[in-house]
Amino acid sequence: MKTRCSYVPYRKTGKFQPIVCDYLDQDPFLKPFYEAAPTLDNFQHFIHQKSQKTVDRVVLTEVLRDQYKQAGILDSIVEEQISKLLSEHTFTITTGQQTGILLGPLYSPLKIISAIKMSQELSNKYPQNQFVPIFWMATEDHDVAEIDHVWVEGQKLQWNSNQTGPVGRFSLDGMEEVLVQFDQIAGKSPDAVRLKEIFKNAYALPNLSLATRYIVHQLFGHWGLLVIDADDTRLKKAFAPIIIQDILEKNSFREVSQTKEKLEERYHSQVNGREINFFFLEDGYRERIVEEEGRFLTHDGKHSWNSEELKGLISEHPDKFSPNVLMRPLYQETILPNIAYFGGGAEISYWLELKGIFDHYRMPFPALMLRNSALIIDRRNTLRIEHARFQEEDLFKTRSELEKQIALSLSESDLELKNEFSDLTRLINQLKNHAQGFDTTLVSSAEALGKRLEDQLGRYSQKLIRAQKRASAIEINRLNEVFNHIYPGGTLQERKESISTFILRHSFLILDVIMDGCQPLEKSFLLIYQED
Repeated sequence: MKTRCSYVPYRKTGKFQPIVCDYLDQDPFLKPFYEAAPTLDNFQHFIHQKSQKTVDRVVLTEVLRDQYKQAGILDSIVEEQISKLLSEHTFTITTGQQTGILLGPLYSPLKIISAIKMSQELSNKYPQNQFVPIFWMATEDHDVAEIDHVWVEGQKLQWNSNQTGPVGRFSLDGMEEVLVQFDQIAGKSPDAVRLKEIFKNAYALPNLSLATRYIVHQLFGHWGLLVIDADDTRLKKAFAPIIIQDILEKNSFREVSQTKEKLEERYHSQVNGREINFFFLEDGYRERIVEEEGRFLTHDGKHSWNSEELKGLISEHPDKFSPNVLMRPLYQETILPNIAYFGGGAEISYWLELKGIFDHYRMPFPALMLRNSALIIDRRNTLRIEHARFQEEDLFKTRSELEKQIALSLSESDLELKNEFSDLTRLINQLKNHAQGFDTTLVSSAEALGKRLEDQLGRYSQKLIRAQKRASAIEINRLNEVFNHIYPGGTLQERKESISTFILRHSFLILDVIMDGCQPLEKSFLLIYQED
């Protein structure tokens, strides 16, 4: 498969919030909200910073080995990568996502590839250290609607499960129906057969966490990626003192509230912290903790403790306490020798609210990295784009803007009536000058006349453009096919279609193509065109 890659600066796509673009451009206003710019040279600072913080590497490696054994995939590559983590000169590059079935939308694999590629680049820059890419599965989340469906080739595959609580612990009852649907969509090509075998083996495992680990390993394990499920008592023991302190003292709520107040001078806040940012966790159950009249209880009232009872329970059973979106990053940095985190735009936004929490608990703040985004354009639509002479930036315009662009390009006339608008401006200025000479009250009348004529001329221009669109039906239809390809359901590919879609269309080689095109330190959207 022959492809070519192009890049469009993130800011020019119009797909990212101002705070994200400003962070990438190193706007001075945001400097207090992160540690240092994520440049290759600055990673020496992040390495030194993390070297000063103790991480229980023995426990970390024990947990990883156990989890890979449970999934039946503790091979030599995994063992070698896990063993690296015992060295104080090894650091991790982390990304994370919910455990969506079949890996969910394309952005999850894009996160993973970004972390892998960054690890490779750091290994070249700092050969005295080792860097291990990590995929952090958000197994404790309880938002089933986020993970129970996936889109493959434009068709929605739905996992019907009535389970509740932390999704990583879900049994896989009912996934057989999803696999049957996938089999019908995938066809019988060698790549389809291989993909079906991976999913069949994965969803024969006991729970969603193990299944997701298996799939991620099969697709990305040969690049040295490790997958971690932090829903483990041994890992949470290291975090237990912070859980106790934060619930009792409300430190995270105070720090985030102060940070939000500063950020909201310019930006809209991404997340809303609570006084207590932890859930109580059991099989089939995850309920946030609140404080009422000196007692701590789950929001539904099912469990209740005084402060001493709560401290004792956290010390003995830290696995029963789950961090929310604000505290999960701190938990991650507590148990991993981590120096960088890759997230999407929304994650970058809320991580910028967390620096105060990290400072309070004297935890090093990692390099904050925007994951790569990508459009994957097949051969047919590549040809259509070339025929229409679209520029890369055109692909991020709205459908209406592109239709207008096509209509204007196919007309020999000036449908926007630029000369006429220019003539009108001169005429109104002449009328205003006449009025200035003998009755200045008529100036406003001339301006009002000009506004009415401009509105009428504008409406007439729109009629001309609509007429040209009708005359350009063939070209417009081609545009709509391109648009539907890169914006399935009206949203970017990566937010809807799964990696399975692109493997089925382009073979497993598409993973290598994305890896080759990924540039994690660049501030650009990756466009991949198939050329044969």
